[in-house]
Amino acid sequence: MRWLSIILLCLSMFVACADGARMPPSQPNSPTIAAAPAAANPADASLAANSSFDTAAPLVGQINASASESNRYYWLDVPIGGVVTSTITVEPQSPKHLTVTLYDHDHNYLKAIKVYPGRSEIFVYTFGMPEGGQVVWEFQGNALFSLSASAADQYDGTVTGDAGAELAEATTLTFAPNVRQIGMHELTNYAISIAGTLGDIDTTDYFRLDMPPTAGILTLKAQSSHDLQIQLFDAAQKPLAMNASATNPILTYSWILHETQAGPLFLRVDGTEGYVVFADFEAQNDAESAGDAGDELDLATSLDKRTMTGLLSGDDRNDYLRVPASLGHTISVGMLNDSFIDVKLYDQDRNPVGQVYAIAPGAHGVLHAPEGSGDYFIHVSNGSIPANYRIDIHP
Repeated sequence: MRWLSIILLCLSMFVACADGARMPPSQPNSPTIAAAPAAANPADASLAANSSFDTAAPLVGQINASASESNRYYWLDVPIGGVVTSTITVEPQSPKHLTVTLYDHDHNYLKAIKVYPGRSEIFVYTFGMPEGGQVVWEFQGNALFSLSASAADQYDGTVTGDAGAELAEATTLTFAPNVRQIGMHELTNYAISIAGTLGDIDTTDYFRLDMPPTAGILTLKAQSSHDLQIQLFDAAQKPLAMNASATNPILTYSWILHETQAGPLFLRVDGTEGYVVFADFEAQNDAESAGDAGDELDLATSLDKRTMTGLLSGDDRNDYLRVPASLGHTISVGMLNDSFIDVKLYDQDRNPVGQVYAIAPGAHGVLHAPEGSGDYFIHVSNGSIPANYRIDIHP
């Protein structure tokens, strides 16, 4: 029995030693090791970089991005009085459309559009002087999109920048002369092409046209993809007589200017899109004389063709014409504008032999000169309304 007790004691000591090897004693005073923080997500940093006005990203080249949980913001500098044009495309697989809003440098609302999946939109904003500077796009929605944009100066007329928005700030333009030979005379006509941009807050452009010192006909032909309005003012900044503004995508106006009106005229253009105005000044050329026909019977301008045109305006209210009998003896008189003329006929001895009135375009008066071989005379006169007339001589 003694030996059995010794064996059991040894076994119990062996088990105790084995348990001690598997379970070391606890160390309550040992330090606690904290878990390492998770690495920052670059995508989260990108979202934070342009998720507000203050963190807006500069727009360089084309941006490809998405908007879902937070809005996206991008900025671009625009010249003062300039135009910013952006192209926005929303990918077809996008869940929803985007609302794109444009703000100025003070975060004031300018304009907004919606772009739907699978669509591209061109988003344009036009500043008038003295506005411009940095703009910010805000993208709101749940979509994949791309954005590209450019900013440029306006080129109103022939100068860089926005034309004046007030008459006192009108942009000065100079006509280009075109000299041509008419018989023994030189006749100078003038022309200029005026292209400009209107839209958004820039709705009016003023131009100063430095006119040549002669009478003539100024014709303006304006074109725009949208409605356009033009008005003309004299050097005293008063609307010209017979001037009526009208609204039409394509319009043509003609004004007869007398010599005392020479000097600056002012053109006002109102609209909402780009436009082109062609201005043509045809100097007075009565009976192809490269000027004004004679104002007295003794100074009558001789005709050498059967068809002639003439102008009466301002202080020029009389034209005298000398007609060789060889051209014919039947005279047809008509108007080319809404005015009237009084036409008197004199025989070769300067005796009055007929009179007729022409009062509207398309209406003609007819006179018959006495048969004979001597020259006869035509006297054309009018009142205060400028007149553009035509005379045809028939055999």
